[in-house]
Amino acid sequence: MKHRLLILGTLGEFVQLVKKSKERGYYTIVCDGYPDGPARQYADASYVIPVTDIDAVAELCQKEKVDGIITSFSDLLMECMVKIAEKAGLPCYLRPEQLCWYRDKSACRELLSKLGLPTPGFVKVPAAEQNEYKLAEITAGLKYPLISKPLDKYGSRGIFIIHHSDEVRKKALQTAEYTDCQEILVEEYNDGYEFNMMTWVMDGKVNVISIADREKTEMEE
Repeated sequence: MKHRLLILGTLGEFVQLVKKSKERGYYTIVCDGYPDGPARQYADASYVIPVTDIDAVAELCQKEKVDGIITSFSDLLMECMVKIAEKAGLPCYLRPEQLCWYRDKSACRELLSKLGLPTPGFVKVPAAEQNEYKLAEITAGLKYPLISKPLDKYGSRGIFIIHHSDEVRKKALQTAEYTDCQEILVEEYNDGYEFNMMTWVMDGKVNVISIADREKTEMEE
């Protein structure tokens, strides 16, 4: 019997993933909220269900007797995949309780510090804090330039560079507009080279899939 694989996502970047899965002999089922997703035409079955509807997609897994789930390219898709896998009883490399290290930037920073790995200095700041003297006190131990960012967002949303202490309040309040959390993150900004790395860890061995350097552009006000 063929393995039945649910691929979460149908946009253009998923076409190759569907094709590769079929080449390996999997029965492929694709699902997301885009009815015209190009990857649909290559899959064995497709469903139009928003990926954020965890219960509905989990029910689909039961209906289609899915025994594997995979996604790529998107933070949101990965997060939904983990929750769907848990709900449907499917194997997955993350559990919902581990998502905080992936999504919550302060939890990630705290874990890195606990493991003794280098990380920029950081503090959490109340999102609604208006008192600039209080903000200056909270961030006093950090070295400029700083950067303010939401704890829970991705795709560089709500990120602002802070060059001087008199900018902290303005930039913190701008960042707060992008989050529903009670706090935001303010951390030291590293203006050096940035590299993005994708890896696959299996049996304790790290396999590097890709490495790319990222061009950082100073944003105009």
